[in-house]
Amino acid sequence: PLPIRIGVGGTPQSVVRAATLGLPLVLAIIGGQPGQFRPLLDLYRETWLRAGHAEADISIGIHNIGFLADTTQQAMDTFWPAYRDTFGKLGRERGWPAPTRSQFDAQCSHLGALLVGDAQTVAEKIIKLNDTLGGISRLTILLDNRVLTHAQLLRATELLGTQVAPLV
Repeated sequence: PLPIRIGVGGTPQSVVRAATLGLPLVLAIIGGQPGQFRPLLDLYRETWLRAGHAEADISIGIHNIGFLADTTQQAMDTFWPAYRDTFGKLGRERGWPAPTRSQFDAQCSHLGALLVGDAQTVAEKIIKLNDTLGGISRLTILLDNRVLTHAQLLRATELLGTQVAPLV
């Protein structure tokens, strides 16, 4: 069978639909504090069980935005222009205000949704994300955008695979 997942942006209706159908879920967390999404994932788990699906088959994935570098400050300083440009464009299209550096810094903090930092910082945030959300089965991180160089993306990918993955 072709493995599929239902991607949701955070509405209760989409979470209930995925759970009722017995399909794995991927929740996009691109801002805010990840803990605010726990009620949606609890709803998914409860609906999944009420629909008669086996608890062992629950599969919850999270999709985040992130970037890794050798130091957290380097990762933040490198990623900020890319984030500012991307979310500034999205904001203009959707009526959001342009992001500020202080908002970005808050999103990179231990409470924020962005997985930006050195390998240790990102690993700690992933572990905390798993605990905060009651357990996840999969995590994807969007590292790419049109501002970062190929070399920067290769280094971020290398850090993710060689240093973050073993810690997580």
